[in-house]
Amino acid sequence: TTDMDYLEFPLLLRFSPQLGGPLSPHVAAGPAFSFVLNCRVSNRLRASIIDPFTGEQVMVDDDESEECEEDVFKTFDFGVMAGAGLAFAVSPSWSLTLDLTYNHGLSSIIKVDDDLVELSDDTENRTFAFMAGVAFRFR
Repeated sequence: TTDMDYLEFPLLLRFSPQLGGPLSPHVAAGPAFSFVLNCRVSNRLRASIIDPFTGEQVMVDDDESEECEEDVFKTFDFGVMAGAGLAFAVSPSWSLTLDLTYNHGLSSIIKVDDDLVELSDDTENRTFAFMAGVAFRFR
């Protein structure tokens, strides 16, 4: 398992139709630029084997975790992001918001291009995010 933490900078164009009421829907889309903050590779091995000398069953349970090698993964990712949400106006100056976004990376996050490494076609980032927040209107 590879766990990568990113600092993401989305640049979204947002459309919010004015429906006249406290509930306001919105949609947004645009590019997203991401920078890797942390990367860890974890391996877990669980097995039950028969010892060839004693004939006894031996349980193997091994966990390993280490930092990613710098020459394997890219430190920058570019993708497109789209989402939708609702804002509930509590007062004229602030509202509560709920959003669901999807980010699809457009390039492989793998840096190596070697005949010894077999890569699948599925090495792009894909993320869903659910966000709840408070929005303030500055005039």
